[in-house]
Amino acid sequence: AVTFHRIVALLLYISKRARPDLAPAVPFLTTRVTKPSEDDWRKLRNVIEYLRDTKDLPLILQVDKTKPDVWSVDAAYAVYADCKSHTGGSFTMGHGSFLSISCKQKTNCKGSCEAELVTVDDFIGSVLRVRHFLLAQGYKPAQTVIILQDNRSAILLEQNGIMSSTNRTKHINVRYYFVMSRIDAG
Repeated sequence: AVTFHRIVALLLYISKRARPDLAPAVPFLTTRVTKPSEDDWRKLRNVIEYLRDTKDLPLILQVDKTKPDVWSVDAAYAVYADCKSHTGGSFTMGHGSFLSISCKQKTNCKGSCEAELVTVDDFIGSVLRVRHFLLAQGYKPAQTVIILQDNRSAILLEQNGIMSSTNRTKHINVRYYFVMSRIDAG
C-alpha cells in the first residue's frame, strides 16, 4: 500500500503539472491508496505503460478565434464503492485543453441526470472565473462560453429549471438551478 500510494502521488504531481491526459485515471487511483487490490495494481500498471508509450506526445495549446471557447463536462454515475459519481471537465480555446479537472463528487446522487447537474454546478464557478479572467485580458470571444453536455434531461433542467422537473427530479436541490440563471443571463 505504501508503494502504491507513493507511485500514485507521483502520478498526481505529473498529471497536474504536465500531463492533463492522465486526469481521469489518476484521481480514481487516489481513492484506492489505502487498500489497493490486484485490480488497482493492474490499473496503475496500465497508466504507467500509457505514460511510457506516450512520453513523446507533445502538449499543444493553440487559440483559434474562429472557434468558440468550449467547456466539456461529464459525470460517470456511481462508479465508486460508496456509490458516488466521478466528475470531469475540460476547457479549450481551439486546440488542446487549457484546463482539465477530474474529481470524485462530494454528494451521492439518485441518478445519472442528477450526477450531470451536480457536475455542471461544480464547474460553473470555474467557468465563470475563466470567463472573467479572459474578458479582463481583453479576449472578447469569452463573452459567451459554451458548455457541452451529453445528458438531455440535465440540459432541459438547466435550461428550464423547475418547469422541466418531474416526480423523479423534484428532490434536486434548488442550488443546481443557478445554471439556469446563468443561461438566462447569456
